[in-house]
Amino acid sequence: PATQVASADPNTLDDYEEGTFTPSIFDAASAGNEATYDTQQGIYTKVGNLVTIQIIIDLAGIAGMTGSNVAYIRGLPFTNRTISGNYPAAFSIACDRVEYTAGSYVTGYVASATANILMQESTAGSGLVVLTVTQISADGRVYMTTSYMV
Repeated sequence: PATQVASADPNTLDDYEEGTFTPSIFDAASAGNEATYDTQQGIYTKVGNLVTIQIIIDLAGIAGMTGSNVAYIRGLPFTNRTISGNYPAAFSIACDRVEYTAGSYVTGYVASATANILMQESTAGSGLVVLTVTQISADGRVYMTTSYMV
């Protein structure tokens, strides 16, 4: 229903929502500089405390962003639950015009108690390292799907 009606029966779906949001790439977790876009689209489905999102971002420019800063995707529809220790990995992700080490891949996670995705590079033999703005082309693209708990 449009308004949640709680049910004592654990097999009754009493919290379902679909919607859209506007994802953005920033060069810091908060109060950072933002990229410009040709396309920014986000859709979500929330069932109970599980949110699944799909994001399409086509950049038009990164002028004004600080190259050495970490790249974040902000504006998720819900804040991730508070997690200590390990974070859930984000994803199925495809990036175009994003530079990373051969044999590595781009990944990330929804940071604890935030509505932000921290983008990372998984480097063979070195583990995870943050993805910086200098690694993203002004006409880069990011497409992803992930789920997280709220």
